[in-house]
Amino acid sequence: MAVKRTIREVRALKQGIVRNPGGKRTQEIVIVKPMIDPSQFIGELNRAGTFHVKLLKIIESDGKRYWKVETREKKIGIVPESDVQYAAMVSPVEVNDCFLMAAVVSRQSATTIKGEPQTFFRDIEIQKNYGTPTKGK
Repeated sequence: MAVKRTIREVRALKQGIVRNPGGKRTQEIVIVKPMIDPSQFIGELNRAGTFHVKLLKIIESDGKRYWKVETREKKIGIVPESDVQYAAMVSPVEVNDCFLMAAVVSRQSATTIKGEPQTFFRDIEIQKNYGTPTKGK
C-alpha cells in the first residue's frame, strides 16, 4: 500500500529534512557514494592493453612522480613514473606529448575530492611517442 504524502512532506524529504514525532525539524545527513559506470574507466581491470594517451601533467606525491594522462575520450589515467620503460628508439615523453603505451590496468577508482573516475596502470612500456599535437592543419 502506497503512503500518501503532502507536497510539503515530499519537498522536505527531497531536501533531507525529516520531522521527529515531537514536531521539531532536523537535518538528516546522508552520504551517498555513487556507483561509477565501468565504461568511464580506461580498459578492463587486471588486463593488459595498448592505450593512446596524452601526458597532461606530472604530479609529485610522497617523493614519487606520477603522470596524469588522458585518452581521446577524456578518460583520466595515472601512471607511476618508476614503472615506465621505453621500447627501442623511442624518445622520452614530455608534458603535452601524445604516446602509445602498453600497460596493465591495476586499479580503477574515483578521486576522493571530486569523485571523478581514474584508472591506475602498472608494467608500462612506451611503444611510440607522437610528440605534441598541432592544432589546425
